[in-house]
Amino acid sequence: AHPVTAALGGLPTLHPGLLLLGFFSFLLPAAAHAGRSAVVYRAAAPVPFSAVALTTVAGNAVSYFMPWAVGDLGQPLVLKRLADLDIGAGFRALTLRLVHSLTALFFVGALAMAYAHHTGMLALGDAIPFDEVPGTAAWIIGLLVCAGLAVVFVRMGFLPPAVRRPLARIWREIPRTVHLVRFPTHLVLTLWAGGELLLDCLPLWWIARGCGLEVPLHVLLTAQVVLAALEYLPRAPGFLGFQEWTLSLALGPVLAATPSAVTAFLVYRVLQGLWFGLSGLGAGWGILRIEGAR
Repeated sequence: AHPVTAALGGLPTLHPGLLLLGFFSFLLPAAAHAGRSAVVYRAAAPVPFSAVALTTVAGNAVSYFMPWAVGDLGQPLVLKRLADLDIGAGFRALTLRLVHSLTALFFVGALAMAYAHHTGMLALGDAIPFDEVPGTAAWIIGLLVCAGLAVVFVRMGFLPPAVRRPLARIWREIPRTVHLVRFPTHLVLTLWAGGELLLDCLPLWWIARGCGLEVPLHVLLTAQVVLAALEYLPRAPGFLGFQEWTLSLALGPVLAATPSAVTAFLVYRVLQGLWFGLSGLGAGWGILRIEGAR
């Protein structure tokens, strides 16, 4: 059937309460990410919690609608204007946040993919001739290779100067960044970043249930890890194409089995765009209020 016809065929199964819960569950990863950013930035310099939280939410929205993660890379510059943050301290904080995110990405991705592979719920698993342990090792090695290629691209000048300079500065700040917090705090922030990956899955999970589609949460987590690994690559606005690709890898049999899957993803896309639009506008208004009060 045509995708539109399939989507319309799934509309009668919508549950407004679960869809509303799915929309408001976008708040959970946003709050977790803003809170971790505030902890990291305040470890680097005495900046107001509200300024960090608002610029994080606004940065997420900008990164969603732009073809690059410019919201994250531009956050230290905005905080310099709002709270007189030293640019060096800002990039050290940004680097520390990325280190925790990538560390959590490796371990959560390995665990999620191993579990999905073990239970047979990962469509990609049929194409991987490994059992759980070699498959997990291959997953980690693949992520490390991608990270290595990204470093090579930055060092060899393959990226545009506007992108290469801030990334190169982040790379130079790594040795100084590690000493911003103690090891127990590093561990807590890494676990916090791993929790954010799980929270990122909740909106689609609830929206899928609201469309009458049962999707295992650990399979969505695997797709989310792949998407997070691709976040800092050049991409279409709204992760267009990336999200479809990762979900098709993780949910191939499920997506092919029912038209409700088409409905769920269309509804998810609409609510996701609405959330980032509204949250970005709200955070932008808050940032203008802070700047006007200076």
